[in-house]
Amino acid sequence: MKLRAQLVVVSLVALLLPWAGCEYVAEMENTLRDGEQDMLGKFAGSVAAYIEGQAALVNALEPAAEVPGAQSLYLFTDRDRGFEIDGYPDEQLNIDTEALRITGTDPAAEARVILSAIGDRVYVYLQFNRPSLRKRGLTSRADDGFDHVELVMGESDDRRRLFLAPGAAGAFTAERLQGERLIAQYGNAAWWHDEADGYRVEVSLPRSWLGEHFGVRVYDASTATEVSTLNAAGEPAYLYRRSELLESSLRHFSSNVNVTLVDANGWIRASKGGADFRQGIDRPPAFWLLENLYRRVVSFQQESRPYVPPAGGRLLRQEVDSALTSPAGGASGWYVLGREDGDYASEPADAAVVTSAVRISDRAGNPVGVAVLETSSRGSLSRTSSTLVNVIGIAALVTLLIVLVLVGYATWLSQRVRRLSAQVMTVMEPQGRELRAFPEQTAGDEIGTLGRNFGRLLGRVRGYTDYLQSLASKLSHELRTPLAVVSSSLDNLQHEELNAAAQAYVARARGGSERLSHILTALSEASRVEQAIQSAERERLDLSELTRDIVAGYQSAWPGQRIELELPDGDVVLDGCPELIAQMLDKLMDNARDFCVEGSAIRFRMWRENGTALLAVENDGPPLPAGMDDELFESMVSVREGRGENLHLGLGLTIVRLIAAFHHGRVVARNRPDAAGVVVTVTLQSVGSESLL
Repeated sequence: MKLRAQLVVVSLVALLLPWAGCEYVAEMENTLRDGEQDMLGKFAGSVAAYIEGQAALVNALEPAAEVPGAQSLYLFTDRDRGFEIDGYPDEQLNIDTEALRITGTDPAAEARVILSAIGDRVYVYLQFNRPSLRKRGLTSRADDGFDHVELVMGESDDRRRLFLAPGAAGAFTAERLQGERLIAQYGNAAWWHDEADGYRVEVSLPRSWLGEHFGVRVYDASTATEVSTLNAAGEPAYLYRRSELLESSLRHFSSNVNVTLVDANGWIRASKGGADFRQGIDRPPAFWLLENLYRRVVSFQQESRPYVPPAGGRLLRQEVDSALTSPAGGASGWYVLGREDGDYASEPADAAVVTSAVRISDRAGNPVGVAVLETSSRGSLSRTSSTLVNVIGIAALVTLLIVLVLVGYATWLSQRVRRLSAQVMTVMEPQGRELRAFPEQTAGDEIGTLGRNFGRLLGRVRGYTDYLQSLASKLSHELRTPLAVVSSSLDNLQHEELNAAAQAYVARARGGSERLSHILTALSEASRVEQAIQSAERERLDLSELTRDIVAGYQSAWPGQRIELELPDGDVVLDGCPELIAQMLDKLMDNARDFCVEGSAIRFRMWRENGTALLAVENDGPPLPAGMDDELFESMVSVREGRGENLHLGLGLTIVRLIAAFHHGRVVARNRPDAAGVVVTVTLQSVGSESLL
């Protein structure tokens, strides 16, 4: 892994900062919620104690006597304005949470009923779902088969039965059923509105008509069935409503918490409060994004249930039942406030509702109701909002800054390392010859120290290379005088009378002296070639014509050797030294003759390729040993196996490599594909193929 990638991986550790911030905020929020829940529980206990301390309030909370078999309704009294009778539900109504659902024996038939009181009037809204509808005729009586709605109200000694059955949709007059007679009740607005799947009915009644009991019966003529809140004897159930005495008792409590008093059956008898239960909290976009992300990462087990408001005038929740039955007499719960469409699983909660319920008992210890307190966690969220933004936002910015700094720093370091590596690779040839001076390293850090150490190391290599390059000439100069002494001594010994054994020793010594002289001559030649290369001057020449003339000389010098030449059409022009190229061809020819199989040919081929001139010398013979392709051009390396009487030091192909490098080229030796010989190819930089003038 590269340095930059390593530092990027290391920089990911900075992601622990946002994680630690989220954990800190989550712990703080849990602490705030626990404190808020404890505080709400103590508040609910004080409300319950206040109600229990006043007998009149306890009596007002006691459940009413239920009518067996009848279904109770609830009268909403918290409306702030009157209702318009037009066949459409008023915007003050919340049918989903306020309407009582009435079903009968036919599952397809369902009625929804809402009763609301404003001043001295009562508004009744009824919606019946039934696709078929049979209207009342002009002369129909109450017992004829047509769809109608009957409202039963008041006490048994003053029972009113209101008959709702117009002959057509629109405004109509409600009728009072007295025996079998229908008596019009003028002054009470009513409206019938037909729909594709049923009808809606609205009617306004005097509040004085209601009494303590109220019931609804809806008759479906098409199926001869009815849905009703009445019992089998036609008696209406108790009509629950808020208690003015209990309502006035709640005025002493805080308005930022919802306080609800319910009886033992869950009916709401009084409520007060102004807690904000909106499903969203107004926040700037950036804050909302952080909040949303935080809510997705951090989850709370207690927020597993969606918040459900009271329905049909009743508050039916788990904590209410627990408060009535548990020995502790109290219970708490958390609810989610999320999306309005109810899909609480797909979106994180904007806020939560904490509830606390405490049992209210009479003097005998019997439960008569429950005090339920609700508040939104909007307060605790507002207290953690600034912390959330500061911790997560600053941690995210710091993390991003750390990553950017580390990536930039890693890029800068990697560029310095690559530049230093390129400088080391370009100041010296693979053979150890220095091409240019190593740049001075001025940086004061470890990379600068490494560069200076490289410079000192390359200086030592340069000195050692210079020593090795001058060693041949030094040895040649230093050894020639002792060698001359040895040779002259051997010459003098030949004029002395020596026995046969001594003559053999002298002959051996002379042979060794001659071989040593040959070595010194070869070393001197290599040194002269290097000096000649360094001082050679370039000129424009035709490599094709030069090769043709040189190969023709070879053919004249060795008429018994078959030498072939293949040249491209036109001139092959390059800037070079003709003497050095001729010497290079001589060495290639000598090498090919030494390894050529007797009777086979030596082939010279030249061609152009991608702006370069390639010259190949091929001979039949033994292939190169494995691994000798590149080492063959090093000095003092030879693969000859004692062929001929001459001593070979492996300097010929080294000279070829030096001359090719002087012409910005290179030389390679490879075995032929058929393994029946060797091909030595020299690549030289060409400058064109036009004819020379």
